[in-house]
Amino acid sequence: MVGEKLAGISSEISRSTEKIHNREKYISVNHRDKVERFRTASGKYHAAKARYEAHNSEVETYARALAELTAEFEKLKRRVEEKGSNMGEKATMTAMKSAMKRMKEEIGVYNIKCAIAEIRLQELTEAMQNADVAEKFSDNMDTVGVLPAVRQ
Repeated sequence: MVGEKLAGISSEISRSTEKIHNREKYISVNHRDKVERFRTASGKYHAAKARYEAHNSEVETYARALAELTAEFEKLKRRVEEKGSNMGEKATMTAMKSAMKRMKEEIGVYNIKCAIAEIRLQELTEAMQNADVAEKFSDNMDTVGVLPAVRQ
């Protein structure tokens, strides 16, 4: 009697296992393209995220450098103003002209450095925005119905 019950349970388990196996094959065959699209989108998302993080740290570095250049520029500007106020009528015209020429050259150098840093900062900001678009694309792939359980 126990042997018959065990045999019945065994055959029921075998049938259930076979049904599960057949369902898995059906799902694999019918949803293979969705799984591949999900894997591709997931790969693109991770690559975009890595680029975003790299660009973000680079933007922070350039922002700090730009802040330092701006501080140096402000110091230079104050020096020019101080020298201008110190050079009253006592100083000769040639001394004032040479001092102004040196200050203009220094200001020009700092302006070029600031412009380069601003351009690079703008490029990195655009790259970060492009990475955000890729991230939004990947988020949309999750909501479209691509098998979320495949992500694991």
